[in-house]
Amino acid sequence: MFEYMTAREAAELWSISVRRVQKLCKEDRIKGVLNLSRVWLIPKDTEKPVDARFKTYREEKFVDGNIDKRKDSSSDEKDFNNRC
Repeated sequence: MFEYMTAREAAELWSISVRRVQKLCKEDRIKGVLNLSRVWLIPKDTEKPVDARFKTYREEKFVDGNIDKRKDSSSDEKDFNNRC
């Protein structure tokens, strides 16, 4: 039999607000979640979902105080040389 925790228990476990857990449940970001009336039931072994506001990979590098997004820098040099 599955063991479940409430949104409040998940919020304490994951160090986020109860409202945020409820929103994650409503957006189907938590697998195996059940909604019984107004109560969200979350499987106890579920891990906290990754925050979608941040990318897990960033190819940014600070160059002279500016953020340099690493793409094909050789094409930038070619464009610059063609303009001059």
